[in-house]
Amino acid sequence: MPAATLLEFARTNDAAAATTKKLQKQAILAEYFREIDDDDDLRRAVRFAAGRNFAATDERVTAVGGAIVSDVLLALLKIDPRVYSQTILQSGEIGEALSKLWDHARGTGDPPVRSASSNESIQHGQLARATTEPLTLADLSRAFEDLASTGNAQRKREILFDLFSRCITNREAAYLAKVIFGDLRTGVQEGVLQAGVAQAFGKELKALQRALLLNGDLGDVAVLARHDQLASAQFKLFHPIQFMLATPQETPEAASETLEGRTFYAEDKLDGIRAQVHKSGGVGHAARVAIYTRTMDRTDASFPDVVEAVAQLPGEFLLDGEIVPYRDGRVLPFAHIQKRLGRKVLTPKILRALRK
Repeated sequence: MPAATLLEFARTNDAAAATTKKLQKQAILAEYFREIDDDDDLRRAVRFAAGRNFAATDERVTAVGGAIVSDVLLALLKIDPRVYSQTILQSGEIGEALSKLWDHARGTGDPPVRSASSNESIQHGQLARATTEPLTLADLSRAFEDLASTGNAQRKREILFDLFSRCITNREAAYLAKVIFGDLRTGVQEGVLQAGVAQAFGKELKALQRALLLNGDLGDVAVLARHDQLASAQFKLFHPIQFMLATPQETPEAASETLEGRTFYAEDKLDGIRAQVHKSGGVGHAARVAIYTRTMDRTDASFPDVVEAVAQLPGEFLLDGEIVPYRDGRVLPFAHIQKRLGRKVLTPKILRALRK
């Protein structure tokens, strides 16, 4: 198979979205992953299917929102902003809205491409018509790296304009938007994706999940599975690993079967923020500390007091648990910790107010 294209990725995920049966979704993805020859393309395909622009262990973000994408699309397609907004409302997302608008807005079957400069194109909505090479997953990956490396809004528009200009079909355009926003809406949950990777390379799901627990990124684990190297997966600090979450039981009978003949311990469920804390180095200023959420995002800025406390502990370790507000020997309501979330900076004044 040549370089993995966005069009083939779109067709595969459309097929997975078209069925409600998990095993069929799994089989569709497994066949697609198996046919990808290049290891880097396999990593990209798995990561994009999981709704990630980068590896789960990679802290970079593209910092691209709906407004900047809409600016680019309105300039590229030259459509009435009211029609564009209404189509998004009706579709529920930009990707599917773009799929509906794409062919009609272009007016021909030829792919739109950049004019002399993407800056000029964005300003004037000018489109040249020419033949382009198919947009590949490698192209997306390089563009995401460029987006993550710049904070300049105009440069981001140029990168996005170039990408969307190279989309030949409406489904390419739709999935480009879906991948950018990490929202494919195919009904493929994490477990189905993991099972698809395991099936693609004839591996037991438990073996793959163990490797994923250590490695933290399903794209990397897919490559290990292809080369029969799941047993070589190793844990590294500051590469957030999959959280050990509870497994729901669908029926009382299933729960009884799970419990039979085994010893279990019950504990109170505290209402806080599930997190894992990675720590290395010495103590105090010599320590390196990172806090990750269930979505593998860094959240150090929300908990500077936790970072400071952990930095005083000797050794290198990973702690997996719940961050809860605590005072005078008792756990406080979740509202006390909720005030921290979403803040870019917690000043000493804010921290003092939150402790009251």
